Amino acid sequence: MSYHSHTLNSVSHTHIIGRTDPITGDTIKENDSIVFCLVCQSCFLEESWNYMNNRHCEQIQTLNFVPLPPPQLIAKKKEQKLIAELKDSMINPLPALILPFVFGFISYYIAESDKSGAVLIGTTIGLCLGVFIGWLSKTQVIKEFTGHKSTSFSIYESYMEIENVKFYWNEIEQINFKRTMLVEFDDRYGTKKASSHYPSLEIYLNNGEFLERELPTTNYPKIKPFLFGLAWASQFTSIFFYTEHEKEYGLVQSFDRNYKGTIKIGVPTQLAYNPEEN
Repeated sequence: MSYHSHTLNSVSHTHIIGRTDPITGDTIKENDSIVFCLVCQSCFLEESWNYMNNRHCEQIQTLNFVPLPPPQLIAKKKEQKLIAELKDSMINPLPALILPFVFGFISYYIAESDKSGAVLIGTTIGLCLGVFIGWLSKTQVIKEFTGHKSTSFSIYESYMEIENVKFYWNEIEQINFKRTMLVEFDDRYGTKKASSHYPSLEIYLNNGEFLERELPTTNYPKIKPFLFGLAWASQFTSIFFYTEHEKEYGLVQSFDRNYKGTIKIGVPTQLAYNPEEN
C-alpha cells in the first residue's frame, strides 16, 4: 500500500468524525479508515481514495498522521475605557478631633510636672499625630468604622458605575444633573454672598426604577471633567442639565452646540458664583 490509512476512534478523532466524504457524500464515522491528501489535507474514505486511483491534487502522497483540530480563538475581554470619574475623598472629621483631645489631656498632666518637657513632647505628639491622622483618614477601614460611605461616580464606554454598581447605557432612560445656589443678602452693606448646594445626579432606568445620589463635592473645577463625561454619554441616553452656577451654566450651554447626543438644558431661576468655592 503506497498511502497512509488511519482508523478513527472516538477519543482522539472527534474533530474528524462527522465530516462528509467528498466523493460518496457519506458521513465519516468511528472505525472508518480514512486517507488525507498531503497537499490540501482533505479527508477521504479509503474506498474513495482507491476510486480516485490514489491520487489527489495531481499527486499521490498522503499524510502519515491525523491532523490536529485547529486551535480555538478565545476573544480577550475588552478593557473598558474610563471616560470620566468623580470620587469622594472626604471623611467624617469627628474621629480626627477625638485623638488630639485625648492627647491634650495627657500633655496637660505632663505640663504640671515639667513645662519645658511638655512643650517639646506636645509639639512632637502634634506633628506625629497630624501625619498619622492624615494617613489614617484615607484608609477604607476608618471610613467604614466612622460610618462614612465612600461615593464614586465613573463613566465607562459601556456603562456608568455608581458605588460599584454598573448601569449599562441601554438600561438608562435619562440622567439628570442638578445644582442649585443659595444667595444670601446682607441688608446692612447691600452685598450678597452665594454658596452652592451639593449637586445631585438622578438616574431614571427603563424598568421604571429611579435613584438619586449627591455628588461628593461642590467644587466646579473638580466636577467639570465629569460634566464632559455626561455630555459624551448623551450619544447613548438622554442627559438633562440644570445648574444655577454661573460658570457651569455657560459650560453646559456649549455642550448643546458641540455634542450631537440628546442634551436638554433647564433655564435657571438665578445665576450666581462664589469664587471662594472654586
